[in-house]
Amino acid sequence: MVAGVLLEKQVVVVCPNPGVVSAAVLSLVPMIHPFQWQSLLLPILPARMLDFLDAPVPFIVGIQHKPVELKMKTSNLVQVNVLKDQAEAASQFLNVMRCYLESICSDLRSHTITSVQSDNDRVCLLLKDSFIDSFPNRDRPFIKLLVDTQTFTVLSDSHLSSFENGYC
Repeated sequence: MVAGVLLEKQVVVVCPNPGVVSAAVLSLVPMIHPFQWQSLLLPILPARMLDFLDAPVPFIVGIQHKPVELKMKTSNLVQVNVLKDQAEAASQFLNVMRCYLESICSDLRSHTITSVQSDNDRVCLLLKDSFIDSFPNRDRPFIKLLVDTQTFTVLSDSHLSSFENGYC
């Protein structure tokens, strides 16, 4: 589920209890910190608006009842039935995951090139292939998809901007 959010998939969380489904949806945003969700987030999608699930954009949506016609129409759709999966939030796991997510961008500096313009303006560029190759082989397919997301771009641009301004 978290990987689906990081890769900007269409995530549908299903649970008949409105409190549980909205809490599950809203908990996904802080789970991906330091990344920031850049797309649609609807804690509970009303049943009369289920056509929204056909939208070609990333989203995190909670629904109370899975419609019969909801099929895996696209590889971008991730369905999570809270009652069946019985997902529990373990604080130790979340701490490990947060450290891993923060470490993904911690070494961006060594995968950048900086160009200094005639007016002393600096421009930093991320060498994506070098960055991807810095990860173990088993992680590269995920990282390769991650670097192409808007979520990653926003965070890496923020890091690159601080490099350009001489803060790091």
